[in-house]
Amino acid sequence: MRIAGHSEYTVISFSGHGAAVCRFRKRKQQFRIIGSAVQSVADGDPADAVRAALKRAGGASGCVILAGTVNDGGYFRCPALDLPGVREQRAALEFELPKGMIRVPDDPVIQFMSAGTGPDSQWNVYAFPRTGFFSIASLQDVCRFKADAFIYPLLGVQETDPDIPCRVLEKEYVFSGGQWRKGEEKDFVLSEYWQDEFRRLFVFPDDFNAVDHTECLLVMRLIMNPVFRQSERCVRILPARLRPKRLRFHAAIAVILLLCLVGIHAKDFIVDRSARYKEYRTLVQERDNYRRKTTTLKSSLKKRDKENKEIQRILQLEAGDPDLLNRFAELSERLPQDALVTSLRFSEKTVDLVIQTESANLNMPQLVKQLPYWKIAQLQQRNLNGTVNMIIVKLTRAEDEK
Repeated sequence: MRIAGHSEYTVISFSGHGAAVCRFRKRKQQFRIIGSAVQSVADGDPADAVRAALKRAGGASGCVILAGTVNDGGYFRCPALDLPGVREQRAALEFELPKGMIRVPDDPVIQFMSAGTGPDSQWNVYAFPRTGFFSIASLQDVCRFKADAFIYPLLGVQETDPDIPCRVLEKEYVFSGGQWRKGEEKDFVLSEYWQDEFRRLFVFPDDFNAVDHTECLLVMRLIMNPVFRQSERCVRILPARLRPKRLRFHAAIAVILLLCLVGIHAKDFIVDRSARYKEYRTLVQERDNYRRKTTTLKSSLKKRDKENKEIQRILQLEAGDPDLLNRFAELSERLPQDALVTSLRFSEKTVDLVIQTESANLNMPQLVKQLPYWKIAQLQQRNLNGTVNMIIVKLTRAEDEK
C-alpha cells in the first residue's frame, strides 16, 4: 500500500522517554490537525505512553505512521549513490555504514531519503538491526494497532533547514546541520522559519503546541513533498505481518460481494426461468384445452348441421298418399306368417324393406304383383345361416311408374 495520497493520517512519534500523537485530515492543499496528545514515559517502555496518547487524541485512523527510534539504530548523512534501483542503493549503503555510524548493526535495515532537491544533494540515512522489528511489533501488540509505515523523523529534514528541536527524540539536544548538539533553553523554541513553514502546510487548533509535535510535523512534511511519491520506496521497510491487511481485506470483501452478486443474479435467473417455464406450461395446457374444446365444438356443429339437414329434408317432404297406411297393411297381410319385417324406410316415392323369413319359396315378385299400387324397383335375396333368408326389396308406387 502506498504511503502518499491519503486524506487522513495518524503519526505516532515515540522514544524511551516520551510519545506524541497527531491526527491529520486533508483540507484543500493543507492538512488540518484534528487531534493531538503528548505523553511522557515512566518506565522506559513507550507502549503505555503511546496507548494513552492515542486514547486522548481520538484513536488511530487513516494511514498510520510510526515515527521514532529503534534500539541500536543510527542516523547519518552521506553523498547520493548513482545506482538504478532501491535494492541496489540499500546494498551499497551497507558499505557506507562504517563511515557514518560508530557501531554497525547486525543484519541492518536501511531507509534513506534525499536531503535536498539537486542531483548532488546528500542522503539522510537511518539504519537499525533487524531485531528492532521486535520492539515495533511489541509496541503494536500492546497498543492493538498496525502501522502502514515506519519513518525516522529526521529523514524529512532538508540540508537548508535551520536548527530544530525534537523533544520526543532528544530532551537535551537540538538537531543542527545534520547532527545533534547540546541545546540551550532558547533553542527549544521554534524559530520563525519553522513557524512559517508549519503554518504554510498545516492548520493548527488554538491550543496546539507545535514544538511538542515536531517529529510528527516533520514526517507529514516529508509525505506532503511531491518528490516523496517517486521515492517513498526508500522508506518502506515494515514487514507485511506488521502492516494492516487492507488490500487483502478489500480483496476478500470484493470477492464476497462478487459471489453475492453472482448468487443474486443466479437466483434471479433461476426464478425467472422457473416463472417462464410455469407460464409456458400454463399456456400449453390452455392451448390443449382450447384444442379439445374446438374439436368438441366442431363435432357438435357437424352433428347439429346433420340434424338440421335432416329436419330440413323432413320439412320439405310432401304430405304423400293418405291411404299409405292401408296399403302397408295390405302388403303386410300378403306376407306369410313366418316373414318378419326388420326394417322399413319410406320416402315420397319409394319404400325400402328388409324381410327375414324361414320360408325358402317366398316369391316376392308374385306377391307384389297382386298389389296394383306397388312395383319392385330392386330386389336382393340371400341366405344368412342356412335356415333364414334375408330379402331386401325396394318398392315404388305404380302411379309413379305410369
